[in-house]
Amino acid sequence: MTDKKDIEFLSNITLEEWNQIKSNYISTKVTPPDVLAKAFKEIYSITLELRIKVWVVMGTLLGVIRENQFIEGDDDIDFHMFEKDFVDHMQELKIKFIEQGYIVRLQDGKNPKMSLFKHGFYVGIAGLKEQGDWLTRPIMKYPKHLFLNEQYVEFCGLRCLIPSPPEKYLEFLYG
Repeated sequence: MTDKKDIEFLSNITLEEWNQIKSNYISTKVTPPDVLAKAFKEIYSITLELRIKVWVVMGTLLGVIRENQFIEGDDDIDFHMFEKDFVDHMQELKIKFIEQGYIVRLQDGKNPKMSLFKHGFYVGIAGLKEQGDWLTRPIMKYPKHLFLNEQYVEFCGLRCLIPSPPEKYLEFLYG
């Protein structure tokens, strides 16, 4: 599906309508690494172009640090932003991602998140809420200090922002 009108339509239907058809846009097959890399570059390049701080996180970061590639069988790409930056830029990001052929499901409000669908897999960009010494999502919280020192790695030919130190973030997340 590449028609921009269809992509815009699917990006704006109600959550109930989307939940009924979402499985049509998510593959059960493993996404090839070259497809993941292409999507990663498209998405991260847009955030760089707009000068928005976006961290590579979760399983995506684990692959970057451990193997300098996507983890075999990982079915998504994960990014986090500070909630304020997310809210300030979410409409601009949505437009840019739709232009690149992504279905963009935007959840604003209490727990802002953007879900992108293309090539049969999912990319998540979540806003982190600042609460004292923590950055929170509905089912997770992270030590804020891991997101305060800017550390970068080279991945997919891009200079990417990661939690710092990444080993402490991954230890916190995975034990």
